[in-house]
Amino acid sequence: MMNKQLSSGTTPSERRLHELCQKSFLRLWSYSNVFRDQGRYRGHGHGKEVCDTLAIFDDRIILFSDKHCAYPNTGNPDLDWQRWYARAIEKSAEQLFGAERWLRQAPTRLYLDPDCTRSLPISLPSRGTKFYRIAVAMGAGLACRAYHGGSGSLILEPGARRNGNMSQPFVIDEIDARGLVHVLDDFTLDVVLSHLDTIADFVEYLDWKEQLVQDNLLAVSMGEENLVGLFLSTKCAGLGLPERQSPDAKYVIADDLWDGVQQQEWFHALQRSYEVSYAWDRLIDHFAADVLNDEMLSFGSPSTPPDHEKRVRALARTSRVTRIGLAESLIEITAKVKPGELLARTALPQGRSDTGFILIVARSSSAPYSTYDEYRVHRQSMLRIYCLSLKSMRPELAHVVGVALDAEILPDGMFLTRSEDVMYIGSEDWTESIQHEARDMRAKTGVLDSVFRVMSPHSFQQVYEALQESDIQAQPAARKVGRNEPCPCGSGLKFKRCHGK
Repeated sequence: MMNKQLSSGTTPSERRLHELCQKSFLRLWSYSNVFRDQGRYRGHGHGKEVCDTLAIFDDRIILFSDKHCAYPNTGNPDLDWQRWYARAIEKSAEQLFGAERWLRQAPTRLYLDPDCTRSLPISLPSRGTKFYRIAVAMGAGLACRAYHGGSGSLILEPGARRNGNMSQPFVIDEIDARGLVHVLDDFTLDVVLSHLDTIADFVEYLDWKEQLVQDNLLAVSMGEENLVGLFLSTKCAGLGLPERQSPDAKYVIADDLWDGVQQQEWFHALQRSYEVSYAWDRLIDHFAADVLNDEMLSFGSPSTPPDHEKRVRALARTSRVTRIGLAESLIEITAKVKPGELLARTALPQGRSDTGFILIVARSSSAPYSTYDEYRVHRQSMLRIYCLSLKSMRPELAHVVGVALDAEILPDGMFLTRSEDVMYIGSEDWTESIQHEARDMRAKTGVLDSVFRVMSPHSFQQVYEALQESDIQAQPAARKVGRNEPCPCGSGLKFKRCHGK
């Protein structure tokens, strides 16, 4: 599907932005130094850079423009601020609005190189797209700290442009006549992308912040980090926004709110709980790398690269808190499953989510399979049965995502996967004929007969006999084992010298 050589930024600040975006949005949906073919003529010349980083996910597009400008020191604070603002923020805003125009007008003319020979690997949404514009303005941190004290982050005052306060040093108004431009600086770039490090959490924060601004509820925030602190307090600690004394009252976010949040026990507990969730990130990244390198396998019906990307995107749509639960469930059933058995668990949606998950760990065993590939095909079939059964039992779910692994917990506590499969069913894929097929599968195999969320072990042999009598075909996708990788059978040999002969 896709190109293996991707830019990681050309300047230190661009490389830092790339690193943070890759961690938060993952490699399949985040691209640095994207170009348009405007400026090339009959194959000559170079394309023009669209933006420094582009993130695409579902119907959301996030545009980043990075400017690292040395802060002037003329002795005139007002003049220094105006000059830096023009170079670091206004130029970024121009680039961002220009990038948005191009993406709306020519969404298929985006490239990963200045010669415009390598197209953007994934397609842009065709309709209903929402754009987020983010200016990363670096270089003013030390001057801001010397002037105002505190962290050195810029002060956000919606309406400052209208009220004539834009000349006040280190005060910004993110509302442009053309739309809202978020501004992250030397300090807040890391805060925002480190503590809102999934696409779901990041976009939820931007939507929350934009609504606060559009509803005219925010008077001033003494730095973006304090706004993040307020958001996490309402979302994760359930504290809610402070009560306003009158309908016209607005929020003033103090400059010590973020420091106070970091001292709370709920915040420390949240940070500790995050560690296990990165096992889910690593799983997504395994699949994403295979999609980028054209190494996803299809079992049964042929699948296209966009089909594979859609499956993996369903895994990445989850928030950090959801990933904690999913990773904990995978690790728990992996610790309990025995060779030759299959353990499955459902994870049903909480809150506003409309996605249900099937998690399967099936330890490989020599019986009743003659080869590891035969075991994989059967595991694929089981994954499909479970996913279809869940959708048939809970038709209100808009998305059903299934993951099947051959995994184990090593003595040092590491979570090791030997092979991975993923399947996705959306409401748009669901038909009456599939509903009938799902009922037949459940009748033959008895899957999901126990209560939801209760672990249901099934010996491979028990279900294998039922499958042998049916015409069930596997259709999920899987990672391909490299010839020089360890053989998944556990022999210790390279795949090419064992089951890959």
